[in-house]
Amino acid sequence: AQAGDTCLVSAGTYNERVSTFRSGTASSRITIKAASATKPTVSGFSINHAYITVEGFLISNTGAAVTVSGANYCEILNNEFLGAEEGIDMSGSPASCRIRGNWFHGSTVVSVLITLRGSGHIVENNEFGPLVMHEDIFRPFGDNNTIRNNYFRNITSGNTGGHMDIFQIYGGASDRRVTNLLFEQNFVNGWPGQAWMVDCTSDSRLITVRNNVFYNVNSAGQSYCPENIIFNNTFAYSGQGNGRAVMIRNGGDEGAPSRGSGANSDIRNNIFYYTSYPNDAYAGGYDVDNGAQATFESRNNIAYPTTSSGLLFGTGNLNGTNPQFGDASNAVGPDGRPFTADDGLIPPNGAPPCGAGESGTDIGAYKCGGAGLPPAGPPAGGGGNNQPPTVSITSPTSGQNFPTAPATITVTASVSDADGTIAKVEFYMDNTLRGTDGDNRAPWSYTFASVPAGSHTYKVTAYDDKGATVSASVSVTVGTVSPPPSPSCPNPTGGTFSTAAAPCPTLSVSKTAITSTEPIT
Repeated sequence: AQAGDTCLVSAGTYNERVSTFRSGTASSRITIKAASATKPTVSGFSINHAYITVEGFLISNTGAAVTVSGANYCEILNNEFLGAEEGIDMSGSPASCRIRGNWFHGSTVVSVLITLRGSGHIVENNEFGPLVMHEDIFRPFGDNNTIRNNYFRNITSGNTGGHMDIFQIYGGASDRRVTNLLFEQNFVNGWPGQAWMVDCTSDSRLITVRNNVFYNVNSAGQSYCPENIIFNNTFAYSGQGNGRAVMIRNGGDEGAPSRGSGANSDIRNNIFYYTSYPNDAYAGGYDVDNGAQATFESRNNIAYPTTSSGLLFGTGNLNGTNPQFGDASNAVGPDGRPFTADDGLIPPNGAPPCGAGESGTDIGAYKCGGAGLPPAGPPAGGGGNNQPPTVSITSPTSGQNFPTAPATITVTASVSDADGTIAKVEFYMDNTLRGTDGDNRAPWSYTFASVPAGSHTYKVTAYDDKGATVSASVSVTVGTVSPPPSPSCPNPTGGTFSTAAAPCPTLSVSKTAITSTEPIT
């Protein structure tokens, strides 16, 4: 392929690894892309040149699925990584790559999913899960890298003895330096390890974690790196494995100064909700090692329940204040998507976090009432930018009557998926699943036999090839429907009441005041 070419790959299984041989240019990229919405299956990609785009593939490989070797301005878009032990591995310090809209899942035990090196990379709008982990999702070495608006869900431990972190950085070699790492607007819905673990080289600095939701994360995010900026996050049921959600560390306190020191760190406008050891309110919130306390700042955080030590060294903190979440038991809400208006961790308007943050801002990852939400994350099973299917019931129509009971009713639906295929369609009567059409082709219908007299609701739920769902419903009646009785009034006859219809009396209203000397009894 030459600069400016787009190579379209037909659906099918290709048991081979694709390697690049020349670069594109800033105005004429080389694009390797699926020819249709059905993803071709390949064993992996080796991106060795600049301005290369890989889009729309199912990459099934238990080794390193995609390697990037010094390839500046690469794009890895809208792919599905199935069963990858290592997802994307960068070497040679490339610059300004974008990893967006991918879905990483499978039952293979994962070592490390994404290793960043170089600078200026953006990892956004990806979905991670279901997964079985040995170690880390990210190892984000380098400068000025951004990880944002990703969704992590249904992730379990492989029980292989690994040290599991959502992102881990460790010092030592010079190519492990980290400066200005931004982790923002991510939603972590269950994680069996630590939120993050950061050891630093001597020239590393500035880790910003802001506007994230950490829900059911086992252990704290820990950093020995200077300048940790932890702003406007919501930590719920997280950190209970070691009794707090965030730990600012100092290697000198434990006889290991080479690990670094979290000097000049700042924790503000966060909500810590049940982040202590279970049934123990001593810790909770955050913890700061002795050697990092002199330059530490903390302001306007909320902890609930009350913690005796987890909001120290700060001002304006609200200890023991309930944030009054809408439904803390269901973080993503009924629609199963993060950062949408039905999320359970949104404080209602007027709740304690509203306007209580620094400069009158709201505390936590959300604005009160759900205003100004970040971009919605994908539906569970949907992949990075998957569009859910569409469904409508074409027969029967809502309100239709079937006069003879019992009735035979055929429900027919129109179902489609703009960026994939339909996996199955389920048919319900009165919220009970009665049948499934899994032929993966139209017409989509199911016949209900011996439907008794009365009112019934039929629902059709469609699933696409990535697990996203949508439903439609109609209500019908079976049997003769009696008209409502004519209005009537009770008719007193001989001291008893008759149910026979009678004209309703006309009531008149007088504007004249009624006076009486008789007592009211």
